[in-house]
Amino acid sequence: MSSTIYQDVFVNGKIEKIPEYIVEDYIQHNPRVETGHEGFINFFKKFQNFKPKFELLNICSEDNMVFLFHKCTFADGTVIKSVIFFVLKPSNCRTLGCN
Repeated sequence: MSSTIYQDVFVNGKIEKIPEYIVEDYIQHNPRVETGHEGFINFFKKFQNFKPKFELLNICSEDNMVFLFHKCTFADGTVIKSVIFFVLKPSNCRTLGCN
């Protein structure tokens, strides 16, 4: 599930898929992004203006927690490496929170 959301949303930029993966009232722990899937959609639309290219470097999980370590290269050549943390809702495997 987490690699699918990563591929669909981050790599392929399919913003319309976000509601399929993220619950409406999901909790966002990044202070620059509003809580809820609409907040994430708004953030990601703006983020795409930087023309990011994502590469998944590693993935690990335990119970309903998933950690994705990835590299993001922007059009200007800037490279960042960071961790995306998902907490999955067991009943339907949609994301409750993210950092």
